[in-house]
Formats: sequence, C-alpha cells, structure tokens
Amino acid sequence: MPPVFHLDDYDDCMINPQGLYCFVDVNLVSDGPNEVLVMIQDLNETDLITNHHLPIALEGCFNESIYQDYRLKTRVSHVFCVDNKKEVVLDAGDIALGVFIFIVLALNVIGSLYDVILIKGNKNQGIKPLLCFSVPRNYRMLLSHHQKSDVILSEERFVIFDGLKTITMMCVIYCHSLMIFAFEPENPHHIEQISVAKEVEDCRQNGWANLLYINNYMVNSQCLGQSWYLGAAMQLSIVGYIVCILPKTVKVRNIALTILFVIGILTPAVHTYYQDLDAVLMITPETARVFEGNPTFNYVYRMGHTNITNFIVGIVLGYSIYRWQKTGETLQRYKIEFTLASITVTFILSVPFWLLMNTPLTQLLKWCVGCLLQMKEEHETEKKSKIDKNSVTLEVKNENQREVGEHNSS
Repeated sequence: MPPVFHLDDYDDCMINPQGLYCFVDVNLVSDGPNEVLVMIQDLNETDLITNHHLPIALEGCFNESIYQDYRLKTRVSHVFCVDNKKEVVLDAGDIALGVFIFIVLALNVIGSLYDVILIKGNKNQGIKPLLCFSVPRNYRMLLSHHQKSDVILSEERFVIFDGLKTITMMCVIYCHSLMIFAFEPENPHHIEQISVAKEVEDCRQNGWANLLYINNYMVNSQCLGQSWYLGAAMQLSIVGYIVCILPKTVKVRNIALTILFVIGILTPAVHTYYQDLDAVLMITPETARVFEGNPTFNYVYRMGHTNITNFIVGIVLGYSIYRWQKTGETLQRYKIEFTLASITVTFILSVPFWLLMNTPLTQLLKWCVGCLLQMKEEHETEKKSKIDKNSVTLEVKNENQREVGEHNSS
C-alpha cells in the first residue's frame, strides 16, 4: 500500500535561496476496480471509522509514480507552500498587542517594587489596584488556601483539592505539549507554519469572541479551540448565579433547577435527531484534526446549553453537602446509592478500553456481577451489625431494669 506520509528533507530543499517546499494533500482514486484501494477502504472501515479518504502528504504531484507502483491515481485537495522570503508585516493588531503586553509587564514591575520596597508586604496598606499586579503578593495568594469567607474550602480537609487541581492542570498542559511530537511525522520543518498560522489568522477575525466568552458558539472557529470550555463554564456560571440568587424561596429554586436539568437532557437529543449527528463524539482521523468541521463537536459537545445537565448536578451536590454539614447528617444512609453510582461511572469509563483493546464482554460482566455481590455482602454485614448492636442494647437495658428491680425489692 502507498505510505500515509512521504516527506522530503526540509533543509535540503530550503538551502537554496529560491527553494520552495510544498505540502499537498491528495486523495487516492481509481478509474476502475482496484484491489489496493479496496483493501485500504476495508482496513479503514470499522464501527468507528466509515467511508473516509486516506490522505497522504506529498511534496509534489506523484501521480505517475503512484500509478506505476499501485495502479492508482491521485486527486489534489489542498496545497500549502513555504519559501525563503520571510517577510514580517506588522499591522495595527500586532502593535496593539505589543503595547498591551508592555503595559502589563510595566505594571508588574511597578507593582512588585511598590509592594516590596514601600509597602513591605503589609496587607492593609497601599494602593489596592496597583498591588493587584504585584508578583510576590499574587504568588503568596496562590499558595494560600485559607479563606475565611468560604464555608467549605476553609476546612483543612479540603486543602487537598488545591493540590489535585494543580497537578491535574500540569498533567493536561504537559500532555498537550507532547501531542505534537507523538502524532506528527518526523521532519525538521517548523510545524507552526502549517498549524498555528491558520489559528492566528482565525484569531484576527474571531478573537473578540474569546474576550466575551462566546467563542464556543463560533462554529468552525479555530481561534484557541481548546478554550471552548471557558466560554461554556462562564455561561453556565451566569445561569447558576441567576438560579441560585433570584429565587426567593427554596421551592422556586428547586423548580428552576429541575426545569434546567430536563432542558439539559433534551437539548442534546434534539440536536442529535434533527441535525443527524452522532450520539457521542467519535474520535476518528477526521475529528483528530482539531475537530475542524465536525458537526457533533460544534453543535453539541462545545455548546453551553448542551452541558447544563452536569452543571445542575454539581449545584445540587453543592447544596446537598452544605445542608448535610449544617445538619450534621452522615452519608451512611446513602451508601447503596453512592455504590451504584460509582459502579455506573466506572462501567461507563471502562467502555473505551473495551472498544480499543477488544476486552471480552464476559470479563466486564464478571466484574459487574462481582461488584454487585460485594455490595450485597456489605449491605448484609451492615444489617447484621445493626441487629447485633440492637440486641446488645436490649440486653443492657434488660440488665439495668433487673438491677433496678432487685434494688427496689431490697
């Protein structure tokens, strides 16, 4: 079969002052039945990948060599070329960004010197707006976990979540930084010219949407596409504040939360049905290209109103924890519910491993049955423990009554 990627050496091509290095995406076609093309289509047609083309990156038109080797023809779909003419043209946007960065850095320097030399770290003195740019002060606040105004996070036992959030974010950034080296072909060419350049041009047109936190509703926008969740989180936070603050009674608030929960369940189904989308976001070679042009990602996955359900669940859980803390209620009575929820979530998370690794279904069923039996055994043990405790209490009570009777008779 023809290679998926075929790349010439970038330096050898561009060492010539007049050198031109081009990328060409081509689709394999055939005038008639072809065994190689049928084999490629069969290998790439699975439950998750259907009817997609096999793109290969080439530097020029190798139609003749492809036909001689594989009896196939190529159809050019995209061309991207770079040369040695490195002309950088600064426009108004570049100048404005440079001025903004300079102002922020200047405020950081002035605020830090003002805090360290004049204020000397005193929390109750100084110009508050200027101290907001102090690097030492912000660093101390970043490491501080004690918040008197926070009912839940001020407790020492919740401090661990700060570390978990930090470590998780570090892992996410680290993995995203390594993805380009794991999935791209080896070549000394600067990959930014064929990846980041398009995002930069998109940001020049749609960057304002990121400032307003509505970028997740800009369909097919590649400007900071990974930040779609920031827009969704901001929109849902506004909805959460409205639902939690405006209702005057608990009953009205619960009704509003219930309505939003139902809306969050129905809206993805409506989008999926009427727009003929996938029920879940399928990771295929097409969607792996930063999900560009994927309708399921654009109309369901990244929208704010299609992510209401999990947000409402979080609000309800927060209210429940707050109420349990106030009333001193324990979670023993909810042990069965939490166990079932944990089993369900674990089973859902294990589905991708079964799809990717072809885990036998019988093993998953054995695991589920084992969890249910373990839960039943724990429930029976707890029930027996309560019976034994009640019997001991009854015996002690009878013994006390017997002693009281003997004392009265004497």
